[in-house]
Amino acid sequence: MNDVIKYIFFSLVIICAGFRCTNQDTKQYGSINETSLRIKQNKELGIIEIYRADGKLPIVTANAKKDHRPYIHPIIAPDGKGPVTEYSPGHHKHQTGLFWGFTRVNGNFDIHSVGKDSLYKWFYRDKYKDEKVSELMGRDFYHKYGGDYWQLQSASVIDSAGERVSWQTVYNMLDKDGKTIMVETQKWSMRIVDGEYDLDLEWQGDAQIDITINEFEYGGMFLRMP
Repeated sequence: MNDVIKYIFFSLVIICAGFRCTNQDTKQYGSINETSLRIKQNKELGIIEIYRADGKLPIVTANAKKDHRPYIHPIIAPDGKGPVTEYSPGHHKHQTGLFWGFTRVNGNFDIHSVGKDSLYKWFYRDKYKDEKVSELMGRDFYHKYGGDYWQLQSASVIDSAGERVSWQTVYNMLDKDGKTIMVETQKWSMRIVDGEYDLDLEWQGDAQIDITINEFEYGGMFLRMP
C-alpha cells in the first residue's frame, strides 16, 4: 500500500490446523474435548492467559507489556505436546511469536528505484547509523519491538469466559522523537472448533498524521515457529 491513509482495518483468521489434537498425554492443559474457555489477566506482568475451562495451565498467552510490541507466545499445541510458537531466537531477535508489525512507515523512496542488493545493504546494515538512509527507508515497526517504537496505552479482557473469549490491546506507535504517529488496536478472539484453535484478529490503525505504508517483501502479520 503506497497511498496516504488515515484509518486502516483488517480482519484475519488464524487457524492452527497443522496441530490438530490426536492423543493428549497430559491433563494440565484441560480435556481434549473441552471447548469452553476462560481468561485470566495479570496487568502487573502484562499478560492475558487463555485456558480451557478445566485446564490448570494456559494454552495461549497474549503479552501486552509496557515497552514492548504486543505479541502472542506461547501457543501450546492443541494436544498439549509443547509450544508451536517461538520467542526471539538469537538469529532473529525481532521474531516474537505471533505478532503484527509494518516494515516501512513513511519512507521516502520507491524500492524499485534501487537494486535489491543496495536495498538490503541499506536496510540491514546502515539504516540506524545514517539518518538520511533511515528517512528513505521509513520507520520500522517489524524489526524494532521496544519502547522507543511501541508504547502501551491499554490492555483489557472483553469476553472472559465461554465458547468464544476475546481481548484487546491498544498501543501508540512512535516516531524517532517519541511522538505518536498511529494508535494501533488489536482485537483478538479465540474459540476451539473440531479440536483446532480458531484465532481471529481485527487490526485497526488510527493515524495521528498522514501515514504511508511503503512496500517491502514482508511485514504485517508474522508467526515464528520452532
